[in-house]
Amino acid sequence: MAVTRTPAEAPTDEHRRDYTVELFVRSLAPAGARPEQEGVVDRIEGLQRAGRIAASTVTVWGGGIAPGSAFAGTEPGRTILETVEEFTRWASANDLRFPSAFEERECRSIADDDCQRVIGFPLMCLATREDGELRCVAPWSNDVLTHTIHDCLDELADEDGPTVHDWDTDEDPV
Repeated sequence: MAVTRTPAEAPTDEHRRDYTVELFVRSLAPAGARPEQEGVVDRIEGLQRAGRIAASTVTVWGGGIAPGSAFAGTEPGRTILETVEEFTRWASANDLRFPSAFEERECRSIADDDCQRVIGFPLMCLATREDGELRCVAPWSNDVLTHTIHDCLDELADEDGPTVHDWDTDEDPV
């Protein structure tokens, strides 16, 4: 389920870039994760009110998806798989990885002892786009650092614009 939000009055600036964010949150997350998820939603709404981002979506998904399942063949299932593929392609192109997310694993059913491949989803994931082009999926890590959802939102809030990503020159992240 996705909810799209646009600010009631966004500042107009002919030089302003069109930043959008997509937040993915796992349903039935542990109780301790819920306040963090809600805090990120509040922060995104604040960035919209301040005119730092043009729009946002919030998508609620489960703990993962089995690519060979009947659900994966439905329109929502295909959309999820396409999103995961886009995110993993971006990470690969930038020599990054997602800590414990979007990894395929074998999962055995309790009901019938059947085993199937499942792609696991993070508790929370944020995708940032500039003028429609995917620029960041957080959290990510490399051999040097971990870039969190809050790091990404900090960059969008910064008056000088993004700092970890050189989005103006399309250089890879740090």
